Amino acid sequence: MDEFLCLVRHTRTAMSEGICYGQTDIDVADTFCSEYPAVVSQLAGIEFDLIYSSPLKRCLRLAELFSNDILPDSRLLEVNFGDWEGVRWDDIFGSPDGKKWFSDYTSMRCPGGESFIDLQQRAWSFLQDISGKGKRILAVTHAGLMRAMLVSLGLEEADTVFGKKIPFGGVVMLEKTQQGYICRTKLEPR
Repeated sequence: MDEFLCLVRHTRTAMSEGICYGQTDIDVADTFCSEYPAVVSQLAGIEFDLIYSSPLKRCLRLAELFSNDILPDSRLLEVNFGDWEGVRWDDIFGSPDGKKWFSDYTSMRCPGGESFIDLQQRAWSFLQDISGKGKRILAVTHAGLMRAMLVSLGLEEADTVFGKKIPFGGVVMLEKTQQGYICRTKLEPR
């Protein structure tokens, strides 16, 4: 691959399971030192021209393993869940607003937050800005943003992309061709 964009999801976070934390700045889990070597080994030998990261701690910690010259970019943030940040997912699912949002998360915004379309617009803006800036680009980010990029590039559909697994520390390699990007990573169903 001559030109590519490598998307990497952060490792596990210090947040308790079952809590919505989108743009909340949570640090990595205590297991970080045992998790990051798997990510680093997948990317061993690759010289990146540019390394971008979500400005949140859980992404920056991983990005800093690849370079001291990180370009934090707020467009790489996870979806803003607004009033639901820090709330248990079970409570969100059970609420009237939650039920309404989950029936149309693509276009409906979370209370005080964003919709998937908003996330796609940020992803697309980032993709447009990096075009022509480097041949080998690494972006350490979040699963939601990675899914939004795949949809924005026409590589996945919005109504099925959340059925695909992007694990903590997951790597998605996008090769740039004359026709556009091709996903070189097979995403498994959840």
